[in-house]
Amino acid sequence: MDVKAEGIELRKVFLGEMTRREVEEYLKRGSMVIVPTGSVEQHGWHLPLLTDTFIPTEVARRVALEVNALVAPPISYGLSQVHSGFKGSAWFTLKTYIGVIEDVCVSLAESGFKRIIFLNGHYDNELAMYVALKDVAGTEKVPKDVRIMAFSYWNALPPDVGAKYLSFEAGWHSNIGETAAMLAIRPELVDMRNAKAEWPRMAKDSMLVFTVITDAKGAWKKLAPKVGVWGDPTKASKEMGEEFLRKIAESIVKAIRDVEEAYGKMG
Repeated sequence: MDVKAEGIELRKVFLGEMTRREVEEYLKRGSMVIVPTGSVEQHGWHLPLLTDTFIPTEVARRVALEVNALVAPPISYGLSQVHSGFKGSAWFTLKTYIGVIEDVCVSLAESGFKRIIFLNGHYDNELAMYVALKDVAGTEKVPKDVRIMAFSYWNALPPDVGAKYLSFEAGWHSNIGETAAMLAIRPELVDMRNAKAEWPRMAKDSMLVFTVITDAKGAWKKLAPKVGVWGDPTKASKEMGEEFLRKIAESIVKAIRDVEEAYGKMG
């Protein structure tokens, strides 16, 4: 006997809040899921440890509403060895992180999703995320009609927005951009009374800086020993955060549509 569920709500966005039947109903009209990935690490004296997870999850929610997607539960732990020495920071090893990304991707494809997008919010995860998905995409691990995409939320930002909120000029960690975004997302978790500026002394060569930071366990404790911040968060506001999040979401929506168009042209 065919049994139909009553009262299925089709506008839910978060996969983890849905029942199996609601997912089945969604898959009749859509096929895209966004998986946020972030970190559990110190963000100075004023931001929560999950900052790098809260931001891509909120961006994913906004993007999902524009592209008819669902948002999977975030992969909160990432590659945060660079913050070793600061209390509260926790991480996966590289091998574990790559394995988790692969397993989540393969299992979502098996569940019926045809567009699987990983949205990263922590710099050190980026290369490992690409490696993991390169090992899955176009292989027998997923059906041939599954398309996999991966972005860090800052990848497609217009240069002027990046310069204002996330750059060598604006800082990269617990800075004005991350602080503003968190004031817009979870203001009750932001302690602006304890927001302090800190500018690590390091080279201006971005490739040199990020290679050293990414590879060195505990480097942040030496580079920013006072409060663990890179930038000045003290001027951040909720209004700035709303602007930043809106620009991020717009850029990711455009990137997704551009990739889909490119795939379409390839046949």
